Parts: sequence; structure tokens; C-alpha cells
Amino acid sequence: MGETEGDPMKHRRIRRKWSALVPAAITAAALYWSIFGFAQTGPPALASLFPSGALLYLEAKDFGALLAQWDSADEKKTWLESPSYQVFQRSQLLLRLSSAQGEFAAAAGVPADYGLANSIAGGNSALAMYRIGDLEFLYVTRLPQARLIQTGLWKARASYQTRNAGGAIYYVKTDKDSRRVAAFAAAGDLLILATKEELIGGALELLARSSRPAVIAEPWFTQAVQAAAPGAHDLRMVYNLERLTRTAQFRRHWLQRNVAELAEFSAGLTDLEKTAGEIRERRVLLRATRGADRTAGEAAAGQLVVLAPDDRRPEQSKTNCLEVPLPRCGFQERRRRSPSRWTLAPKRILKPALTSRRWPTIGDPRRSALYANG
Repeated sequence: MGETEGDPMKHRRIRRKWSALVPAAITAAALYWSIFGFAQTGPPALASLFPSGALLYLEAKDFGALLAQWDSADEKKTWLESPSYQVFQRSQLLLRLSSAQGEFAAAAGVPADYGLANSIAGGNSALAMYRIGDLEFLYVTRLPQARLIQTGLWKARASYQTRNAGGAIYYVKTDKDSRRVAAFAAAGDLLILATKEELIGGALELLARSSRPAVIAEPWFTQAVQAAAPGAHDLRMVYNLERLTRTAQFRRHWLQRNVAELAEFSAGLTDLEKTAGEIRERRVLLRATRGADRTAGEAAAGQLVVLAPDDRRPEQSKTNCLEVPLPRCGFQERRRRSPSRWTLAPKRILKPALTSRRWPTIGDPRRSALYANG
């Protein structure tokens, strides 16, 4: 006997099927959200928020703490009282930077000074430079909202124009005379600050997971990070040497005066780690073309150089970084006892190789001469 539309047996079977499917669907949805939904709400890596095209990227594990340590360090006092600082105050470079500082202050509506830097120095923070000549940069920091609302930027937001990118509001203002731009946004515990509107818009779109190029996906950045030695770091700088060395500012102000010798390298990375009583610096340079693999030899030579006293180290180890292939070239680690200072006297690299020659120290007349032409 066939079933009819009003057959109660058929309706009971349909209800039983739905009563079994609905709990299963709810369970599947809950499982999907627990795996994917909560994973997406975690804090994103700061490097993933920077649009492509940067020349260098600098990230601090805790920028606020580093700034506080520098502010109370003996090295800061020594620097401010040194002949080098006096020469720097009279340099053309400082004059140009001071002019730009005033223009940015006019655009932002707040003084662009050390007080502003302290107020927006959060925990994990990063800065990327895009055009050095125009001081185009993007800065992102993790800053609690309670601190954010106390900053001069936030209090001056009424004088800014409001725009939208990635579903978030940002504030932008342009100085009519200099055409300098100040733009900022607050998204959760993130404060985003830029000197170009396209940069802050791009950061907000990346935060909203829009599909657009990011610095974290560029080959020079990914290869340098992959080549970095394992270990913690309080400060990391990744730089695109291929593009950086082409800029007039780098060629004019690079203290090492070895731009031609850097032409063989495409990118580099430097890590600084603060441990008990010392600072560790680890570097890696990536060659644009492969060379003979002598990584093992250089690692052994590097350890010997580190163990030698500062005043008895050779000018250059026998193994030259130029001969080490991708992805790692010239990896080295240096330690320096520093019980009370968050500072490391960097080595003067005349050639991209292991070397112990250092920059002239603060107060050295040779260092002062480097600033004279600004």
C-alpha cells in the first residue's frame, strides 16, 4: 500500500531524521568555531600588518622597557656630554631632521618630542621605513587602551579627518604648508601610526585579513628571518640591502663607507639579546648569488674570535663571509659584558666578514668627524 501526503508514518520518519541531523550540525559548527574561530582571534604577528615595499623593519619585544632603560642608562649621559654629540648638534643632518620634526608636529597637532615617544611606546612594537628621504614610516605597538586615551594624539583626534579602511576608523591630518601627513588608528590593543595615509590604510586592511601584499611575504624578509640563528631576541632589525644601498641617504650617511662592498648582499638581519650581565648580537647577511659553502669553518673561526680579548682580536678572521652561500652568510655571535648598560659597541665592518674593529667610541674625535658633513 503506497504512502500518501498525509501519511503519519512518513512524517514521523522525517522528524526522526531531522532530530538526528540538527545536533550533529550544531556539534560540527561548534567544533569548526573552536578550531578556526578562536585561532583567528589571537594577536597577529606585527610583521604581518606591514604593507610590502619597506626598506627596513625593526621590532622590539618590549619597546617601552627598552626606552626606559636607555633613559636611565649611563651611556645616554655620556653621549649627551660627548664632543660627538656637540658636533652632531651643528650638523646639516640634525638641521634637516629638526625641520621635519617641526613639520610633523604641525601636522599631528601635538609636539613630536621625547614625551610623545614615551607616551606611545608600548610593549611589542615594530617600525618600518619606506622612503627615507620623505621619512615615510609605519609604526605599530601593543598599547593598553587605558594608556592610549591619555596620549596627546588621542586627545587631538577631533582636529583630524576620519576615514575607513578594513572596516576600521582611522584619523588623518595634513599640514597645509609642508604637506606632511600624520595618521593614526586604534584597533583593540594596537596603536597604528603612519606618515602616509596609504600605509595606515594598508595596515588596517591587513589586520582585517584582506588579500594584499605584506612585507612578511617578500623574499628578502622571509629569507633573512629563515636564516636567523635560533634564540631569543629583544630587538630585531631586518633590512633590504639591495634597495637600501641605492638610496642617497644611505650612501651619504652610512658610517662604514663600504657601500660598494655591500653590493654583493641582498638582505641582512641583526638580533640583539639581553642576558644576565651581557648583550648578545647575532648577524646574518644574505648573498645575492651563491658562493662556496664554508659555513662550518666560519662558525669555528667565529667562536675563537669571540673568546679573544677585545684588544687582542685579529682585524679579520681567515674565513670570509663572502664565501658562505644562501641562506646563511656570515652568521656570527658576539657577547659583551654590560652589567649596567643596555648598549653594545658595534664592530666596524670594513668588509662583510668577521672582524673585531669597532666604531670610534663616544667622545673619540674620529667619531665626531663622521657627523661634520651631516
